[in-house]
Amino acid sequence: MGGEKIEKPPYKPLTMQEVNDKKNTNGYNVVSTFSGAGGSCIGLKLAGFNINYAVEFIPEAQKTYQLNHTDTYLDKRDIRQIKGKEILNKIGLKKGELDLFEGSPPCSGFSQCGIGTDGWNTIKNYSDTKQRVDDLFFEFIRLINETRPKMILAENVPSLATGKNKGMLKLFINEFKKIGYTIKMKVLDASYLDVPQKRKRLIFIGKRDDLNININFPKPKKYNYITKDALPNFKKNKTPKSEYVLMKKETLGRELLDYAIKHHLKNLKEPYKILKNKEGYYTHRVLFEEDICHTLIQGSYSYFGYYPRTLSIFEGKRLHTFPDDFKLTGNYDRQWERIARSVPPRMYEAVGKCIKQSLDDYNDRKN
Repeated sequence: MGGEKIEKPPYKPLTMQEVNDKKNTNGYNVVSTFSGAGGSCIGLKLAGFNINYAVEFIPEAQKTYQLNHTDTYLDKRDIRQIKGKEILNKIGLKKGELDLFEGSPPCSGFSQCGIGTDGWNTIKNYSDTKQRVDDLFFEFIRLINETRPKMILAENVPSLATGKNKGMLKLFINEFKKIGYTIKMKVLDASYLDVPQKRKRLIFIGKRDDLNININFPKPKKYNYITKDALPNFKKNKTPKSEYVLMKKETLGRELLDYAIKHHLKNLKEPYKILKNKEGYYTHRVLFEEDICHTLIQGSYSYFGYYPRTLSIFEGKRLHTFPDDFKLTGNYDRQWERIARSVPPRMYEAVGKCIKQSLDDYNDRKN
């Protein structure tokens, strides 16, 4: 017998109008930290939440956030300088009344793409700044303790739960226990949550121990969207040059990309091995229309499979499920960074709906 044929609905691009129509419709309030361009906030707005307060330290990310989230107060200070009492005073809530506290502390110290544990306890380049980042999860926990939300939400790279990183993960969980929160974790793949991109993330959902709240995670869909679903004219797409980086003919990267395009190879490490007999270019990926998009990462490492250029900003937004009319600031690299560092909005819409249901069930039992 053949496998069950799964009918998937047509891919529907997002608009900011849809986001704004759905925000603040479920009655629950959110404080967002490490907000970046606001991918997590868009997802939670789609699930009906009201984003009362956001925190973002990087200047270019601040500009992007304010362009798209005009109704949310943005605190531009380093999170280390912010006190929970200040947040609660600003949003008019008492300690313990906030529904959800969310944030995605920077993960370069835990990522397989970075220098990993060798970068702990050091100040290093991060976007437009230099700072230590491996302590920021503890600042996230500190603010949770100072505000005492009913539920918490965080995400990080799956490699946080592997190798040397396991020790740090256990420390995080113990810190949450100390302040009276139970945490559950699960690796979710965005490509099974209406995102046309293979992007796995370790999702943390927590609840305050004095509250009878159940924690649930979204169930994966039985279908994926490929690039052509999200971008029907992808193969023929002629975008403005300002939206992509054209590979110059005299560069090694261009030689490798031309070979990959000709032979329909999905990365540059294979051409590098074939043409130069060297190892490298591990994170340089090439996208064709029949593929589920690879994980988009910071830097121009994602290439169009039919012309020697990077993916365009518009393509990146669509493949990450940002609204088509979402505004980005800065040059190509900074715009791409905003996309690649963000949580895919559709992924957090699914997570947000589960949190909303948990809060609804809790309030029903309480009443």
